[in-house]
Amino acid sequence: MENEAIILLRLLLPASLAWLAAAHELPPSNTGLRDRSRPGPWDNDVLVYRIGKAHGYELDRGHLRELLGVAGVGLTSQVVEGYARKLLGGLLGKMGGGLMRDPQILPGPDGTFHMVWTTAWNKQGVGYASSKDLIHWSKQKLLNVMKNEPQARNVWAPEIFYDAIQKQFVIFWASTIPGRFPATDKTGDNGYNHRMYFTVTTDFDRLAPAKLLYDPGFSVIDATIVQDGKRFVMFLKDETRHPPAKNLRVTTATSPAGPYGPPSAPITGKYWAEGPTAIQLGDKAGLARAETAPPRAATQVVRQDGCRHPAKTSINLQA
Repeated sequence: MENEAIILLRLLLPASLAWLAAAHELPPSNTGLRDRSRPGPWDNDVLVYRIGKAHGYELDRGHLRELLGVAGVGLTSQVVEGYARKLLGGLLGKMGGGLMRDPQILPGPDGTFHMVWTTAWNKQGVGYASSKDLIHWSKQKLLNVMKNEPQARNVWAPEIFYDAIQKQFVIFWASTIPGRFPATDKTGDNGYNHRMYFTVTTDFDRLAPAKLLYDPGFSVIDATIVQDGKRFVMFLKDETRHPPAKNLRVTTATSPAGPYGPPSAPITGKYWAEGPTAIQLGDKAGLARAETAPPRAATQVVRQDGCRHPAKTSINLQA
């Protein structure tokens, strides 16, 4: 099964894609490129999704489009092929709910890369694996981060931050615990009413009991934390659906585990946005985010060259 997956994934190589385009007579757009507004069965993200599905794993189509668009077909094919032996080659197993969504990778102080991801729609753990080179990965395991909160409905969009002062990793995520925040119970999608929770660990085996990380007074998800001098900046998504908000905000603290202050006003425009990632390039800071358009949360920004890229906006962390 592993060899079969590797062979199928080679379809992502540029030469193979060119052959497929010719063989299946994909219709060109007015610019001479494939019309990306109507995905076909041989689009890169569709190919990877179908391969994963064939091996029993439900990969996220929206995130695949972002990866393929940003990294480029050639680089992506190498990365995906490297991951295939572990993630698509039958070695992952039915850990958690068999889902791989929202992956985040963080290098630790010893150079080890640590990855966490959402493993299920309605379970209480996150997936975890580690690597020294981003190609050869440890055996994946489930971290039962909400063991002390058995009523938790879900554990979504986990991330890791390394606390250099305390010499420990902070794992944080969004969860809905029914009835915990009744004032906003009816404001989310399908009854979800998220708040950010966290645990700490030094070895990804022993986990501290989960605690509330941030309650901004509304349903919140997709939080990410970066250090800015002596303060810690959290970007987050207001997940309110009724009435629609779906925007990004920011808050700060003097410790990665909080307490964080009140959320800012929205820092994104009059559109739905999600999945913020903070980027520091020299003395300039940026915020990459996926721009979405209701009611299709998977809509991607499309550049004129036909490649899908997350939109980017600038924000001054010193303000």
